[in-house]
Amino acid sequence: MEKTYIPGITAKITIPTSDCIKKYCEMKSLGINFIKAPAYSPRGLSADFIDAFGNECSILEERNYQSSYAFCDEIR
Repeated sequence: MEKTYIPGITAKITIPTSDCIKKYCEMKSLGINFIKAPAYSPRGLSADFIDAFGNECSILEERNYQSSYAFCDEIR
């Protein structure tokens, strides 16, 4: 199958994880070069890297911030 490239269009590969910081440390120790350290985003905690084929990838620990806020409101 022939690959089709569309100039200016990029896609990011997202790899889900239950512990972003642990996965970041494991991958970094294996020599993965991260372009963004773990940081909070609207979807959760994520870190970005470029794989061996030049693809932009992200490890993501999804978090539901809305449920956290609801919990905080309940204990006030």
